[in-house]
Amino acid sequence: MRESDLNQLDSFADDNNWSRTFALEQLIRKTSMQSKTNSSTTKSSNFNGQKPQISNSDEFLTYEQVADQLQVSVSNVRKWVMNRQLKVVRLGHRISRVKREVLDVFIDRRFS
Repeated sequence: MRESDLNQLDSFADDNNWSRTFALEQLIRKTSMQSKTNSSTTKSSNFNGQKPQISNSDEFLTYEQVADQLQVSVSNVRKWVMNRQLKVVRLGHRISRVKREVLDVFIDRRFS
């Protein structure tokens, strides 16, 4: 380590009332977490660092609503989603919705 790095580490440890070893572990953990989030953000981000905007015209449908509209069972809708034939928007761990626009495209492709 360079002298400047050691001085920075000492000041970081003093600021937080930590030992030099613990401060070094915290800095390593912090930088590794930042590099992981930066790499995952650049790999999976299609929004160039900005949150996606949802317009007022966006309509999100549940699986049940999609099934009712297409007059099929909900299990068919789930199969289409699992087979990636029908794209969904994940709103949480167990919450998925289908955009009206995506459903219209799916209907055009599948049933025309």
